[in-house]
Amino acid sequence: MEQLVTYLKNKYEYLTKKYEYLTKKYEYLKKKYKYLNKKWENFIDGLFSWQAWLIALVINFAAFGLLCFLVLIDAIPYLTKLMAQVYDMFITEAEPKMSPEEIYKEAERILEIAKESKKENPGFFKKLFINIKDIIKKIFSH
Repeated sequence: MEQLVTYLKNKYEYLTKKYEYLTKKYEYLKKKYKYLNKKWENFIDGLFSWQAWLIALVINFAAFGLLCFLVLIDAIPYLTKLMAQVYDMFITEAEPKMSPEEIYKEAERILEIAKESKKENPGFFKKLFINIKDIIKKIFSH
């Protein structure tokens, strides 16, 4: 009988300690949930500003595309291919479908088309594409 009392007393102490442990764990998880929920809300708030940034980026690409359409009609397919590759790499963080050398060749092809173009201000576009070429070189020369 005494062994049964000792066993039950030990079992009661064990269960009490387990209850305290689980209560502490519950409080910890509750705090962690509040923290993660707050972090999620901050992310959602930041997402809207990120979307605004993305919309501005799309508008800039559209304006640049319109500019190329008006000035370098022949370069549109190459420029579109190059812009799609850059979008894949930096916005969606996907694996590049083109190697850095192919991207560089596309930029060179666009530059050649710009050089061949006999428009009112070819120097401006030549500088523009040389800058794009330099940016691509810097990106892939690590």
